[in-house]
Amino acid sequence: MAVTLKQIAEHLGVSQSLVSGVLNDRDGVWVSEENRRRIIRAARELGYRPHAAARALASGKTHTIAFVFVGRRDLPYGRYFFEHPTGVIEVLADLLGRKGYDLLVRTYSPPAGGDIPPGAVAHPSTCDLAVVWGEERVVEQTVHALEADGIPFVAKGYHEESHPHWPQVEFDHEAMMRASVETVIAHGRTRLAYLGFDRDEAFAHRLIQGFSAATEQLLGTPPRPDFISSAGSTHDSTREQVRRWLGLPEDQRPDGYIIGGGAAAWEGLELTLAEDDVRLGPGRDQVSVAGQGNASDPMLFGEGHAFHSVSLAELAREMGERLLLPLLHADDPDTPVLRFLPRLTPKRSWRLDPAPPRKTD
Repeated sequence: MAVTLKQIAEHLGVSQSLVSGVLNDRDGVWVSEENRRRIIRAARELGYRPHAAARALASGKTHTIAFVFVGRRDLPYGRYFFEHPTGVIEVLADLLGRKGYDLLVRTYSPPAGGDIPPGAVAHPSTCDLAVVWGEERVVEQTVHALEADGIPFVAKGYHEESHPHWPQVEFDHEAMMRASVETVIAHGRTRLAYLGFDRDEAFAHRLIQGFSAATEQLLGTPPRPDFISSAGSTHDSTREQVRRWLGLPEDQRPDGYIIGGGAAAWEGLELTLAEDDVRLGPGRDQVSVAGQGNASDPMLFGEGHAFHSVSLAELAREMGERLLLPLLHADDPDTPVLRFLPRLTPKRSWRLDPAPPRKTD
């Protein structure tokens, strides 16, 4: 049988209205810190579970946040998220749970070329705010539907050009590329090549823009068009591209690489260079590398620089703490446009004395 507010009040010898005010976090309820702790502790020990509908009617709030993933499983981002969803959801559920909120998770695929009907994404009676996460091309359509339904939101993606006042979060991919270019140039490298994702998505374009702008500004000349490649999505395509660059005369080959792809780009680059007895590192006879990737993942043979905590879960944590919680407490965030810049740190081989395998005939 469910424990009631009256039973908690009788157990503690206080009024039911006081218990209700504390557990429903009502404004204007005076209570000492000691009694507040006693009420919360007794509710937990007795197994009190608030009735969501009753709580919403009493406070005008549901204390529920809707996490809405929009996209399709057959597209790259949708496929990745459906295969690796738990990090983002676990971070948000833990963060919100500690503040007394529940997380409602759902997926939604907007109709192609059509309007989203009212209430199709979420409804004000079921959530206080919606987090919209997914493919940028459909996030905007979904947010417009939430606005029409009067539901506050936080969106993932780059929307500041057309919607500068939307609360939104994304990695600062352009700044990440600039930090990478600065690091490689500091090693004395001037012929920089870029290996990025083969995706027609905003983040992939921002990575290339960041690389090109930083290279032109810091070296005084734009990057060579043939040194910008979208082959960094897979291990094999990376190896093919690097092999083509190695076919150039020695004084025309890249002496520094900027990674805008993922782990496949790092591994493919290392293995292909190793076949020519070239090792990645800051040394004079080595080739430098820096860029997108996880610094905690070891390299195979050499060393470079990658970003620490570059994961969707870490992005969700930044969004939750700096945008979501302030909005829930009716506080204006420092800025509605949050661009998260991870820290660029050394990335090294797990071997004590790493040496690349020598090419054999």
